Amino acid sequence: MTATDFSGNEGNPSTPLRNVGVPDPQAAVRSTLLLAQNWPNPFGAGTTVRYNLPDKMRVTLTIYDASGRLVAKLVDQTQETGEHSVYWSGRNSQGRAVAPGTYFVRLTADGSVLVSKMSLIR
Repeated sequence: MTATDFSGNEGNPSTPLRNVGVPDPQAAVRSTLLLAQNWPNPFGAGTTVRYNLPDKMRVTLTIYDASGRLVAKLVDQTQETGEHSVYWSGRNSQGRAVAPGTYFVRLTADGSVLVSKMSLIR
């Protein structure tokens, strides 16, 4: 096998390519605590929040308004390793629809806190 560059220069025969152990890109995601951006965002009727847990751990997933007030607690339990998703309907803990605006979803797990911003439109 030979290689030719843009100038037409031909290189020496090469050895066949071999797998050099490139890591699985998903392996890094699976081993990381991750809070993905909610989808859709902005949202009207509701939105899905996805997150990844690298190990079995206690998880709290909460929604706060722009003033820092707790709006809803979506998850408060120990969960298994892997990907998880939760749907938020845009309602508070009493089941009432919240006002349009900016909200924050907060994932607390294993001593770490991750926060993501989302926008509710009606």
